[in-house]
Amino acid sequence: MIDLTLLRTLSKGNHAFIKEILEVYLTTAPADLQLLEKMYAEKNLDQVRYLAHKMKSSAHTIGFTRGYTLFQSIEACIMNQENLDHIGPLIEKAKNLCQESFDTVNREIAKVL
Repeated sequence: MIDLTLLRTLSKGNHAFIKEILEVYLTTAPADLQLLEKMYAEKNLDQVRYLAHKMKSSAHTIGFTRGYTLFQSIEACIMNQENLDHIGPLIEKAKNLCQESFDTVNREIAKVL
């Protein structure tokens, strides 16, 4: 689900840094995901694009490749003004994958301790 290789490389083996980044992800990603859904419901595509970009970056940092790809697709749909009808289903898929990532990140944090 996630691959911490990049994060481990960036941290140079600093377990406290890894734990901190994972905890930040667990704090910000659920709120960002909820706001992403809200902005989509309000048809605020500029904010949806911004949040998708932000979440894409977070996903990349923790090695959440499937999430990265989904958020990149959402962002691209809006930037290119194409396949806008795909955004809703992509957000739904992202919600499910993010929940899995939260569970995985919690397990990784427990390992780091």
